[in-house]
Amino acid sequence: MKTRLLSPTDAHLDLCAEALERGELVAIPTETVYGLAANAFNEEACRNIFAVKGRPLGDPLILHLAENYSVTEIARETDLFNRLRKVFWPGPVTFVLEKSPRIAPLLTAGLSSVAIRCPAHPVTKGLLRRCPFPVAAPSANPFGYISPTTAQHVEASLGGKLPYILDGGSAEVGLESTILDVRDPHKIRILRYGSIDLTTLQKTAGDVTLELPRERPHEDPADNSPREAPGTLWRHYSPRKPLHLFATRKQLEEILPTPKKYSFLFHTRPSEDFFSGETNAQTTFHWLSENGDQEEMGRNLYACLRTLDASSSDEIWAETIPPGPLSKALNDRLVRAAAK
Repeated sequence: MKTRLLSPTDAHLDLCAEALERGELVAIPTETVYGLAANAFNEEACRNIFAVKGRPLGDPLILHLAENYSVTEIARETDLFNRLRKVFWPGPVTFVLEKSPRIAPLLTAGLSSVAIRCPAHPVTKGLLRRCPFPVAAPSANPFGYISPTTAQHVEASLGGKLPYILDGGSAEVGLESTILDVRDPHKIRILRYGSIDLTTLQKTAGDVTLELPRERPHEDPADNSPREAPGTLWRHYSPRKPLHLFATRKQLEEILPTPKKYSFLFHTRPSEDFFSGETNAQTTFHWLSENGDQEEMGRNLYACLRTLDASSSDEIWAETIPPGPLSKALNDRLVRAAAK
């Protein structure tokens, strides 16, 4: 199959909407990462998502909706959900609700819940307005690999496996959506950290309790039991090269003189004297932000990991992120990417 990279013209949006209506797959841009989209009411099309990605059936899909789509078609609304969506939609937030019978068990890993989101990316908003159905769309990459934040990332990984990639430029956020389970009127369970500020979430929720994700023990890679939310496997977002984490730059003193080819990923640019020490000539250095801006780190994380994974280095060493507004989400991705 030949994959076409499409600019976001009205004609191309019409073309992609028609392809989704027919049951074909289309890669779409969102403000978080690029998604591999299918008509959520076409079970065979959604089954093809799992096949193309190599995704286990126990990992549920997120449904993407137009702003004017009636949520009651696919889920049971709650007062808490309606209060939160007024603040966070459209945007990088996914809500977990009780699903309606219309949603096939395939999309929800057989669970009674469904994850839904209303993306803010203008290109995908235009596409969804043309679709009289929700769109199921996990990240548009082989399962477990680094998420794509550009159309070119999708083309490199999945080219030849789908007819169209809709190019909406680089993802503005660069990290997958925050996932909130809002079925309990007295408690919000954060199933996955993302880019939304937890202080704003708590203020909007009022007296509702916030339950943070629990630390997970090491998991059996063969465990395909259903997940409450995508992106919660022990190992995920991973490069093919070995990835190791370090917390302080002093830890690198024993590593730098060794003869291996290393790539180092820092959260901010190291000082000039850092480069003047004894280093392996084959060592390369990259950083996520010039000045410590964690939103910039989020935008750059996956693109940097992909660059390092495609380099000639033997191993990647990445610096963990210091406390800040996105540190929980960024470190979550790094820890899962480095898991063995």
